Amino acid sequence: MRLYVDTSALVKLWIDEDGAEAVRIAFEDAVEVASSLIAQAEQRATLGRLLREGRVSRQQLPIVEAQSASHIEVMTFISPDEQLVRDAGELAFRYGLKTLDAIHLASAVVLRLVEPEHEWVFLTFDLRLARAASAEGFRVWPSAPLIP
Repeated sequence: MRLYVDTSALVKLWIDEDGAEAVRIAFEDAVEVASSLIAQAEQRATLGRLLREGRVSRQQLPIVEAQSASHIEVMTFISPDEQLVRDAGELAFRYGLKTLDAIHLASAVVLRLVEPEHEWVFLTFDLRLARAASAEGFRVWPSAPLIP
């Protein structure tokens, strides 16, 4: 299985919350895992938010950072270019997506175009993004009833 993961799924690799164990298993079982390069910035922003919210302590932070770095090292990243940004704008307009979510979906579309012989499963816990990815022809995991 090849996975495209957005940040809502990536964070579950490092933080124990609903769905985390299933995401970890899927990540380990995947032949390839990809995301947009923006996920690296989102990862830092999310860790900062979790620290401020007290969901990650200062003592836990180095461990979580090391875990996230090890996952990021083995992933494939799609760098946004001018065309991808334009495509993301169209996806945002069509589906009412937030900008970064639209960039994630546009990045997954690029993967599908570059590797048409492979099926990419779109991993997200964002309901609106899941619906948009499904409308764009992706198999989405987890299925909509499981997405908060």
